[in-house]
Amino acid sequence: ASRDQVNAILESVTDALVVSDGENRLLLMNPVAEELFGLKAETVQRAALDRVFREPVLLATVEDVLSGRDPVRTIELDLLHPGIGEVRHYQSSSSAIRSRQGKGAGVVTLLRDVTRERELDRMKSEFISIAAHELQTPLASVTGYADLLLNEQEIGPFSAEQRREYLTYIQQKGEVLEHLIDDLLNLSRIETGRVLVLDRQPCDLNALLHELIPHHQRETDHHRFHIDLPQAPVVLSLDKGRISQVFDNLLSNAVKYSPNGGDIRIRGRRDPEGFLIEVQDEGIGMSPEQVARIFEKFYRADSQNTAFKGLGLGMTIAKSLVDAHGGRIWVESEPGKGTRVFVLFPNT
Repeated sequence: ASRDQVNAILESVTDALVVSDGENRLLLMNPVAEELFGLKAETVQRAALDRVFREPVLLATVEDVLSGRDPVRTIELDLLHPGIGEVRHYQSSSSAIRSRQGKGAGVVTLLRDVTRERELDRMKSEFISIAAHELQTPLASVTGYADLLLNEQEIGPFSAEQRREYLTYIQQKGEVLEHLIDDLLNLSRIETGRVLVLDRQPCDLNALLHELIPHHQRETDHHRFHIDLPQAPVVLSLDKGRISQVFDNLLSNAVKYSPNGGDIRIRGRRDPEGFLIEVQDEGIGMSPEQVARIFEKFYRADSQNTAFKGLGLGMTIAKSLVDAHGGRIWVESEPGKGTRVFVLFPNT
């Protein structure tokens, strides 16, 4: 009964667990550890621990704990996981087992896969760096043109056309800063689990899209926008400001990730579940792995392609806003064949 209980406990532990005796021989190993080290516990029972721990740093850690120099020792290391076929990052914690006489009777070693946590830490660090850069660039433009206008007596005089040009530039960069700060504030609400407060009003989706598209068309001369929407108004209960933010991001992405230009199509149709809108581009597209992670926080910070500016929060925030409306958003894409983003709003 005691053995069954111990086995049940071992099998319930989600981390790799290895127990060795006072002579560095294997006593117990749970199924997670068997998978990690590619061994069956019964085949290495009572064997020397170096048959399991082939990494010198792991063996040295166990020996330090067993000798009493460190009753608990925690290290981090990379291990090849044979079942997954890739190197994973682990946090190893070894603790001494003491006999009644206080002598070292063995060591319990837990190995926890912290690959995802370390990846998020790295992505957050990169995100902070990118955010600082993205905020600094428009801010430098704002302060630069403001200084010009403030020091007109020393530098100028400026014509009315020049003043208007400088003020327009300041306004444009101010709007860029506003959008960046909105993204950061929205991310903060998502991270802390706060509910996004919506100001729902009857909103004509057709009219909203017709308002947004000309703005994006003016910013590019090598993209063509094609609109295929019902002629009749499509009135739903939506927060117009929030939904404008969603489609602003989708249209901006369609332009940004189609560096060679091409057609951008916006289609809308009635669906049994509600109203479906599709935004399609002819851009660089994405791999299945990228599509699977497109809505992850900080994923843009992991991008290899630094040519595309932005914080990379757009799709994360877009999904949160669509979810808050009870809708769904998903992506279909292939490398070199463009991307299609679908947004479905319920009939409410």
